[in-house]
Parts: sequence; C-alpha cells; structure tokens
Amino acid sequence: MNRFFVDKTNINLKEMVATVDDKGDCKHIVKVLRLKEGDRIEISDKEGSEYIGEISSTNDIVELINLEKVDVSRESNLKITLFQGIPKSDKMDLIVQKNVELGIFEIIPVQMKRSVSKIDRKKVKSKLERWEKIAWEAAKQSKRSILPRVDRILDFKAILELVKDYDMFLVAYENEKQLLMKELKENEMKNVAILIGPEGGIADEEIDLLIESGAKIVSLGKRILRTETAGFTLNTILQYEFGDMG
Repeated sequence: MNRFFVDKTNINLKEMVATVDDKGDCKHIVKVLRLKEGDRIEISDKEGSEYIGEISSTNDIVELINLEKVDVSRESNLKITLFQGIPKSDKMDLIVQKNVELGIFEIIPVQMKRSVSKIDRKKVKSKLERWEKIAWEAAKQSKRSILPRVDRILDFKAILELVKDYDMFLVAYENEKQLLMKELKENEMKNVAILIGPEGGIADEEIDLLIESGAKIVSLGKRILRTETAGFTLNTILQYEFGDMG
C-alpha cells in the first residue's frame, strides 16, 4: 500500500479524517498512481504514528476518511545521528538517501578542515532543501514512520559541544589500529552519534579535539572506505548490534 507523510495538524483524530496537501504527493496520488475515491493509502504524521485512510476527494488536496490507526513499530530503538563531513559533488545525495533507508535518525552535514567542497552561505538553504527532499523520498520508499531531519550545517568546532549529548559518540578513523567495531563492548545504547570525515579524512588536530571532548575513535577494518561507504557501514553495524537489524 502506498504511504505518504503529512503534518500532524492535517490529522483530525476526533473525526478520523485527514488531508494530504503536499502538491507533489497529490500529483503522484492522482496522476501517477491513478488512485481515486474509495482507494486506501497509508499516512504517517512524521513522528511515529501511522494510519490507513480511504480517499474521499482528489481535488486540489487529497482528503481521507475512515482513518484507522496502524499498530506497527518500524523505527529502531537505537537513534543514530550521522555527522557527515561535507563531501564533493553530489555524494551527499547518496549519503542521505541510503542512510535514511538504513534507519538513521538525523543527518548533520559538517564543514571540516579537509572538506574540499565549501558551501557558500547563500546556498545553504537550497542545499538543505534538496537533502530534506531526498530524505523525504527515501523515508517514503522505505516505509519509515518518522521523517529524519537534515535541517542544519555545522562547523567542526560546534560538534565538540555536542559530544556529551550522546550515550556514545563514535568517530571512524582510518589511522585507528586498536579498537575495532566488533570489539566494542556496550550493554545498552539508545542515542548514538557517528562522525565520518570527508574525502580527505579527519585532520590530526580534529581527532585530538574529539578525543578531548569524549569521543571514541574506532576502526572499520584494514581496508580504507570511501566517505559515502563508511557511514552506511557504521550505521548498519550499530543497527545490527544494538538496534533492529538482523
């Protein structure tokens, strides 16, 4: 069954009706899927609650009636935030798409010392809008119950203040030889952050500052992974070990 995200304010639980008012989604429902009155679709309020409703109107907006709450848990008990060193070209598009599919909770692009791509302040809004749209589409495709956020870009120093906010803050570093992810011994984690450097890697001084702030430096193995691959890998390992994958 096709599913869409709507704002929580679009759902009236007293009358068990709802509206889908995103123009792109409405066009997709009517023109692409060719759904009509009487057909049913799934909707999510972006915060974890899901419903099935019957289409009653397909004019400028799609109206739903006879809502039924769906008792389903699609989200992992482990919330993972990805701090991603901003990569070149359109690699961030792939990073956002695949990490959302794999269950990421939030993605925060980070401007780091070795980031080749420097985002002009004038283009920040358009970049974030693009990445949020990609996250939106990936979340719909993978039937996520929430819509992961990609709503800010931070400088490296800003993330040092956030390290203590997580049960664990993991940094994948190609020069780490001792601590492998499979040797990480933790009983329980609920809120985890991972930091992946850009193409040029993480500078030595950045690693020193991260360690001072309480981050844990880990190795992903003997082979050097691309920046877009490292995030997928660490996300998947964590979901397998401490989340809902596998």
